[in-house]
Amino acid sequence: MQSKVEFVELYALSSAKQMIKMEESMRDHEYKNCMIQIRCDEQSCRIEITGANYQITSIVSYDYESKKILNYQYERGVK
Repeated sequence: MQSKVEFVELYALSSAKQMIKMEESMRDHEYKNCMIQIRCDEQSCRIEITGANYQITSIVSYDYESKKILNYQYERGVK
């Protein structure tokens, strides 16, 4: 069974993939009581997830032409 944090991470990654395909640059929303901010440019998307007692920052690097994800890195922190 996945934890709430892992589920929110998967949701945010899925949102970033949608943004890459649609060539969006910014998306802010709330999901499962967490604030999710996603900022994309032509090389990567930065995902910030803030919950009640944690913060996760992720970088998703992708190929602009093919829209395929090349790398995913994240840092977890506890408030």
